[in-house]
Amino acid sequence: MEEILIRQTTAADLEGVAKLWHPRRRDPDIFRWLLADSHGRLRSFVAVSGEKIVGHIGYIISDYRFNGASYKGVFTIEWLVDEASGKQAALPLYSKVLKMGDFTFVIGGTEVVWKIYPLLKFKTPLQVSRFLKVTRPLPYLKALNHDPLRKIVKTAFYSRGLLLRKPLPANGELALVPYDGNAPILPGSDLAVANETQKEHIEWLMKVPGVDAYPFTLRKDGKPAGTALCYVQEIEGVVCGRIVHVSYLGKEVGFWRQVLRQLEQFLTQKGCCIITTLASDPHFVQALKQNGHFVFRESPFWLRDPKGRFEGASWHLTYLEGDLAYRDMYMYDFVPPKKINSVLVL
Repeated sequence: MEEILIRQTTAADLEGVAKLWHPRRRDPDIFRWLLADSHGRLRSFVAVSGEKIVGHIGYIISDYRFNGASYKGVFTIEWLVDEASGKQAALPLYSKVLKMGDFTFVIGGTEVVWKIYPLLKFKTPLQVSRFLKVTRPLPYLKALNHDPLRKIVKTAFYSRGLLLRKPLPANGELALVPYDGNAPILPGSDLAVANETQKEHIEWLMKVPGVDAYPFTLRKDGKPAGTALCYVQEIEGVVCGRIVHVSYLGKEVGFWRQVLRQLEQFLTQKGCCIITTLASDPHFVQALKQNGHFVFRESPFWLRDPKGRFEGASWHLTYLEGDLAYRDMYMYDFVPPKKINSVLVL
């Protein structure tokens, strides 16, 4: 085998990168959006052997706040190699990303990478929960691809939240104000490690093809209190909603619940039959459960923190992280990662 070269991806490489996924088809619009930042600059590296692209890794760098300081966090995406190239391409590709930022992290992944991450000094300090709330049971039931009995049982299970009547505590006047592109993006409290939700990142997320994005400024008692972002996607008549992000709102579960209730009402009015949310902070998790959301999957949070800055820290992670926001909105994430022909999906 020829020597493998690792270099920054160019626009001319995208067709070769897409071929690594064969026979699975990648939506070209999604692919171009995913790998480019808001200025059109590609955020990835390729492994090249001769004239052939044999591997790829992408990355998304975001700013995170914790205890008054700001850190660069690197989320890796689209790591895959031609199986014939194996370790000759995979580990050199990842080593490029490890040199960027203050820490590196991934949420989820496959069994293949779960064996590799510990070798790269990643740890799993927590599990991240993905929540589901059925808001319109009949459309949800019709959309399920199961036998009749399982469809009924599953719909009944995830619709239980509609029967909850737990009152919301009075916690000041709350308003969701549509973000107009000029108001400041507010990250919320920094008592937990949380994404700063910079304007550039929010605007990139709003450009995802095939999804309607709705950003909001949260106002409590007339004052800005944070930021929220929702997605709505319709496929073949099935409307799916997602709470992509809510700023870290502190330890008052009642306030979290108020914000969630308004976001739920907004998504229901848009016709969504389901709402999916990702959460790690215990106060956010408690609020979701009290509002009738149920865990349908847990994913490991893999963290490489070379300087140990976040030992014992609380994390506020949402679908805002990396490229998670648009993934699997339709029929959630029930299809497991798998090996496809000669390509190893990492």
